[in-house]
Amino acid sequence: MIKSIEISQNPVTLWETYHLSLYPKGVGGGGEFFGLDRERTADWTFGRLRFTMPGSRPELEDFFEYALGRNVKVHNDRGEIDYEGFIFALDLNTGVHRLKKSLQHIFNRCWARYDATGGVGATQRSTVLNDANSQARFGIIERVIGGGQQSGLAAIDQGVQNKLEWFTWPQINPDFGAGRGDPSIQITAVGYAHTLKWRVYNQVAVGGDANLSVVASAVIAECGDFIASSDIDLNLLQVPREYDTDRAALDIMDGLAAMGDLSGNRWLNKLEVGRAHKMGPTARTI
Repeated sequence: MIKSIEISQNPVTLWETYHLSLYPKGVGGGGEFFGLDRERTADWTFGRLRFTMPGSRPELEDFFEYALGRNVKVHNDRGEIDYEGFIFALDLNTGVHRLKKSLQHIFNRCWARYDATGGVGATQRSTVLNDANSQARFGIIERVIGGGQQSGLAAIDQGVQNKLEWFTWPQINPDFGAGRGDPSIQITAVGYAHTLKWRVYNQVAVGGDANLSVVASAVIAECGDFIASSDIDLNLLQVPREYDTDRAALDIMDGLAAMGDLSGNRWLNKLEVGRAHKMGPTARTI
């Protein structure tokens, strides 16, 4: 049984100090929530969480302004944490209008892959451009865009700069006149494994093959900004060290787990309470 939901500042970006406790509607004790819906997944543990928080319009508008990225924990009546993630999307019902925004389409580090005109040479990359303010607020969110054919670096860099300026911050999607009833805000959270979708893993300094567990550890070390600890079982299956195709870290980690090990065991990634990563045979990780 769910006892409470705790919303607090993001434990990694720490750009604010914030704490709010919510209790099932009608129970009392502070703020309220209703309509809780959540999912646990076989891999990575915590999936999507959705619930609605009622309140006054000014309070909810302030929450809507600043809440993206905040930490979310669900506590049960046994004193355990049933869910841990961060706020990914908001849907504000003011009673008159509906306003939505999310982290779905934003990024704050960007580059392009492109081909030089004439079709000569390998695929090239533009300059990597960053927005430090957005990174401090949300963490590093990378995006690789297709540049097609370009005659020079200056043109493609300008295109990347334009994209970065357009998508650095969440945009509000209004639906005027669609609000109904008392003011409320629907909150959608996702597990911290989602942040591995934000990071791209490339490594060309060291070639050859290595133990799968060594490669997985390198990916987490490079891209696991929101992972507090990692425990990866020894896996002697040999896999390439080199990555040079701008793949998302989550995709790589899922692909490595899907290979299993030399004993024919199925492997899983888990991200447990405390943002603790585990990777190993299903018998150990489940």
